[in-house]
Amino acid sequence: MTFKLKLARGCKVLNQTEDGITVIEKGPGILTHPNQGRSISAKVRNTCLLNNDYNYDGEFYEISDKAKLYLTHRLDSPTSGIIITTTRKDLAQEIKSKFKRKEIEKTYHAIVSVPERLKPGPWNDLLEEKRVDGKLRVFPGKGVLSKSICFIERNPNKIHRLALIKLHPKTGRTHQLRVQTSCRKMPIVGDKTYGDFSMNRKIIKTTQVERLCLHASAISFRINKRKILIESNLPVEFEKLLSLP
Repeated sequence: MTFKLKLARGCKVLNQTEDGITVIEKGPGILTHPNQGRSISAKVRNTCLLNNDYNYDGEFYEISDKAKLYLTHRLDSPTSGIIITTTRKDLAQEIKSKFKRKEIEKTYHAIVSVPERLKPGPWNDLLEEKRVDGKLRVFPGKGVLSKSICFIERNPNKIHRLALIKLHPKTGRTHQLRVQTSCRKMPIVGDKTYGDFSMNRKIIKTTQVERLCLHASAISFRINKRKILIESNLPVEFEKLLSLP
């Protein structure tokens, strides 16, 4: 089943398959779904993935009287990239189970500020969630073991010291990649919570790029013995930053 979706600005459909999978590329600043417990005004709808009613219990958007679009996972609002959805409830449950069993390979790309040196390789950190002034924050040093692998894709430019890295999270903790890069003194550009705020201001002044430079660039998994690989091009802002001296 294929159909036209009322997507938010900056979002687009990458692919729709015959077995009911719809791959959406989410833009930065867009909610995967509206926050529960808040009134959903027209303004809020415009910042959500789809401009349709959302069912929190079933985790689906109501596309029409007969069609539902189920979410299988989420991305933080500031993060752009791939989201897998499906019109089939059974397939949504199967893909969610694969995420829980860590049978889905996720790839992210990020632009990081590197004042000292890059620190690639496997990252294993204890991360703890806390509420600070009513907002969820994550701190290293205690908590649950969080694992990622980091690869250098492009070395830092000489003056601005911005580099492109590829990240494979092996666990799915809240804000995991943002905290793991930050605690290694290579914060993601544009991160308003864990980033280098002085660097962020300089980047905005120089390039007008204000977004979090973290992008979910690829997902791969198997369905019915068929391997599915989904890829998303890097945002244009990334190349703009990497072209700086």
